[in-house]
Amino acid sequence: MADEPKTPVPIEKLIADLPIASRGAQAPIIFFDDVETFGHYNGVVHFTLKVALPEKDGTPHVTAAYLRMNILAFRQLLNAVNGVDLMLKREGQ
Repeated sequence: MADEPKTPVPIEKLIADLPIASRGAQAPIIFFDDVETFGHYNGVVHFTLKVALPEKDGTPHVTAAYLRMNILAFRQLLNAVNGVDLMLKREGQ
C-alpha cells in the first residue's frame, strides 16, 4: 500500500507558536536555528535565517527572517557578535 501524501500545514499555523515577536514589542524578536545563506551584493550584506519546526517525521525548516544591512551595519553587528563570543568563552561555553 502506497503512503498517502501528507496534507501540508499552513505556514501561519507553523509559525504561530514560535518565539518570533512579542505582541507589545516595538520591533520583532527574531529567534533562529540556522543561517542558511549569506553574501553581499552592491554594498548590501544579506543573511537568510531559518528556524526548525519539530515534526514527528522530520524537522522542516522555514525562513524566520531575511536580514539586509549596509557594510557599516554589518561591521557593527560583527563586533557585537564577536563580543558575545568572548563573553561565552570566558564562561567556558
